[in-house]
Amino acid sequence: MDKSPLLMSTMAIQDLEKIWTFWKRKSSLEEADHHYQNLIHLIKRVQLDFTLGHSIESIREAYRLITYQEFTIYYLVNENGVIEVIRILPKKLNSNLRID
Repeated sequence: MDKSPLLMSTMAIQDLEKIWTFWKRKSSLEEADHHYQNLIHLIKRVQLDFTLGHSIESIREAYRLITYQEFTIYYLVNENGVIEVIRILPKKLNSNLRID
């Protein structure tokens, strides 16, 4: 299966950086790298098959989500077939991980 083009929003990139920093402070550099790499791997899997995630069109048109541990990746496929990763946020709003 061919990869779809991928676009990471500025906010999604910032989210990844904050997640990495959170895990580095909470645990270790190795743990931070582990979670970062797993998130990137999941995004690459979505790039191969965007239907891996669940549609949330009833909430926001064209949006989909997929989860990794306590994080949710929000993305969509635009009219040109490009997968746009919008945000990567903690599942719980009261999480110790603050992503503004």
